[in-house]
Order: sequence, then C-alpha cells, then structure tokens
Amino acid sequence: MQLDHLQMNVKRSGTEIDALFLAIEERASETAELEEIIICCEAKGRRDDILEDQLVSQIKEVFRIPAITQDIGIPIAVKAVSPSRVYCVEFDAISRRNAPDVVSLQRVSEAIYVFRPAIPGIGQ
Repeated sequence: MQLDHLQMNVKRSGTEIDALFLAIEERASETAELEEIIICCEAKGRRDDILEDQLVSQIKEVFRIPAITQDIGIPIAVKAVSPSRVYCVEFDAISRRNAPDVVSLQRVSEAIYVFRPAIPGIGQ
C-alpha cells in the first residue's frame, strides 16, 4: 500500500477537512490492478470530542470536490489524548454512490499510538 498526503485544511462551504490522503493499494485479484482510495482525516486536541456527524459531513463533502475522482472514501480521526500519545480510529469505507445516504459510520479499527521519542506539542 502507498499513502500520500494531499492537502491540509480543506475548507468547503459545509465543512472543513483537516487533511486529505490518497491511498493506493493492490486489489485482491489475479490482475494486480491498483485501487485509489481517498482518506478524510479529522484531527482533534485533548479537549475536543470526535463527532460522528462531523465525519459523516466530511465524507459526503469530499465526493463533491470536482478534483476527487476516487470511488471509495475512508473517514478517520486522530485525537491527542496525552503528551505524545494519540488515539486513532478508522471507519468503514464509503462508496461515492452511497455517500449521500450515509447517516452513521461503522468503526473498523482503533488504536492508541505512543511516540518515542516524545514529540513536543502533541497532547500538551
């Protein structure tokens, strides 16, 4: 899998996306075709809550951006929880076709990461 950072602070009329990434992975087939996936990332500080409706709004909005041609989007959130420690949560992939009807998200992965050596400013 390849993961590329595309842009920070994507401001749209309905929402703001903290970061956009492009993932490229091999499809599970014999043809070794590549699939592109757009990833919307919401970043939160220690005092901020991860809001599902905000993530739903972001995944809907990303498919309205004319330059976004990918058919699959994945919402993720990263929250600082203490010094040099972040909580990351990934939600189930959303297809462009189904995005307008999405009202809730399904968690598929979550973890806490500790940075060593410590990174000043994260979670302080």
